[in-house]
Amino acid sequence: MSSTFVNWASRVATMTDKVFINYRREDSIEATGRLRDRLAQTFGHKNIFMDVDDIPAGVDFAKYLGDQVAASRVFLAIIGPTWLDAKDDSGGRRIDDPHDFVAIEITAALARNIRVIPVLVEGARMPKAGELPDPLKALARRQAIDVGRLHFGRDAEALVERVREVLNGQWRSLRPRGGTAVAGGVGVAIAIAIAFFLVGGVGSDQGGIRASVPRTVQLASVPRTGQLDTRDARNAKAAAEVAAKRESEEAEQQRVAAFKAEQERRARVEVEAKAKPEPTTIRVGF
Repeated sequence: MSSTFVNWASRVATMTDKVFINYRREDSIEATGRLRDRLAQTFGHKNIFMDVDDIPAGVDFAKYLGDQVAASRVFLAIIGPTWLDAKDDSGGRRIDDPHDFVAIEITAALARNIRVIPVLVEGARMPKAGELPDPLKALARRQAIDVGRLHFGRDAEALVERVREVLNGQWRSLRPRGGTAVAGGVGVAIAIAIAFFLVGGVGSDQGGIRASVPRTVQLASVPRTGQLDTRDARNAKAAAEVAAKRESEEAEQQRVAAFKAEQERRARVEVEAKAKPEPTTIRVGF
């Protein structure tokens, strides 16, 4: 078996359909949370990386974030109304800070030629190249997708379709050097089986030693579509959809509750600030 095929098969076995979500909490936490839930319904929660909540305890979060970006096929840059002009403690733009993780993650994705999709939420506009620091200027050339509050369901579904197109395209692009494209997980399995069959099951000798992969075993290992129990598959899919919907609804309720609690807290702070009596100045005349 050629080393080219071995390397290609290894790539097929290790690649994952990860979607990395990049955002600022104070800018778009609510919209981002809803988008994550919608994406997870289609691609699975384990394939969606959102933020520090997904980082295991005790790991180097900077390295872990870099590894997650590198392992992703799709990178969603969620841009809200204050994304570009968000300020740090010193009053400077956070996007210009070389230690800003939002900028670091986007820069890493652009450098790795990962599909970067800007997602505009809450009426935000797409930043122009001149408004971005040099490492991020290429972001301005990426086609953006609008996800509005009024038509969130429709817009989120359009985003899901774009992500699905990218992931399917990546699978179709996997090919052994000089070979033809293979689409889908079953297609990959069939291609591997055929390759084993051609290399080791046609009676050819390699250095006088017959290949050890028998043709009948390889062909039998590839399930035919007609052999699949479609009823069980439908039941499993329905159960998975119900579980995903329930988990999504619970997560949405928690997010809404947290958002309302924060609004109430800010309202109390404002009321208390207004209720404080003005300091009385006593003037003493002579």
